[in-house]
Amino acid sequence: MGWNRVLDRKLTHDRSNEYSPVRATLALLGQKWVPHILLELSHGKRRFNELGQLIGGCNSRTLRDRLRALQALGIAERHIIAT
Repeated sequence: MGWNRVLDRKLTHDRSNEYSPVRATLALLGQKWVPHILLELSHGKRRFNELGQLIGGCNSRTLRDRLRALQALGIAERHIIAT
């Protein structure tokens, strides 16, 4: 089962198979590195490598996955800048 479907199940349903906003919030914030990522993003836009350095200790694959999950939930936006 992909991380997307597991995350969706954790964020949207409780034991009675009903949506619970409190459970969704706690499941999201309970993931490792997500609170750190959200804290740094609350200070403004960050480039991927800059965010990785500010967080410290989070490898790039984990950071990428957490950012993709936040993007899929509509919490974070991704903008690609061609240089």
